[in-house]
Amino acid sequence: MTASAGMYAIPTRRRQRAGARAERFWAWVEPVLVWSPAGLLLIPLLFLAIGSFTARWDSRGLSGLSLDAYATIWSTAQGEIGFSLFLAIGVSTINLLLGVPLGVRLAQGGRRGQVLVKAIVSMPIVLPPMIVAMGLVLAWPRLIGSWEILMLAHLVWTFPFVVWPVMTAMMALDAPTLAAAARTLGASDWAIFTRVILPNLRNAILLAWSMTFIMSFAEINGSLFLASAGSHPVGVGLLESFLNLEIRVAAAYTVLFLLVLTPVFLLTVRRGA
Repeated sequence: MTASAGMYAIPTRRRQRAGARAERFWAWVEPVLVWSPAGLLLIPLLFLAIGSFTARWDSRGLSGLSLDAYATIWSTAQGEIGFSLFLAIGVSTINLLLGVPLGVRLAQGGRRGQVLVKAIVSMPIVLPPMIVAMGLVLAWPRLIGSWEILMLAHLVWTFPFVVWPVMTAMMALDAPTLAAAARTLGASDWAIFTRVILPNLRNAILLAWSMTFIMSFAEINGSLFLASAGSHPVGVGLLESFLNLEIRVAAAYTVLFLLVLTPVFLLTVRRGA
């Protein structure tokens, strides 16, 4: 019995040692796997933030300390910042007014054509912004160069990101039971929608608004095609600074983006959780 037990104990100890080595190896590998994606994002942003405070940034590297890049933005980009905030807030608010009722209706199901409507609503997700911008220019040439065509384009680009979160939250909600209970208390359809359904969709609505704000404020590709001297989003200013080799100014624009969008992003993460 003793010899037999010893024969089985040796493989067991080997497996235990192998398991311990695997645990030590994973203890080293896990932080690398977890933090590498974050590092790939944060390191370039940190480098841009540092570069925005330098006096010179060229092929020889960074040197000196200066706030000239921020002074340039303050003197030339105030209109861009204000216009981008106006655009993002307006787009987010209008899309809520249009997208929340549609998302609620699509979640209820049982109507003809809903698959087609969902496909149409989702098209801006798969279409490049430039294609949508070109279509708007061809459809309404009189709006070229105006803020209205930019507003319309941003509404189209971001509309799915209002409808889908609301629709998903509505599908997870036991709306028929809530509506039936409200009707037994004498509530009208409008009262059910505004006092029962909407409060239960509050987090989804706030998530949709913040996502739309971020996407509108940070959009560059299509806005570059539609922008004009009087309607000039801040993202277009960032790209133009980079193309003009004003790297420090472009880096300062990046810091500005982070200051504006980070609080909204944190709200998005909180509501999404």
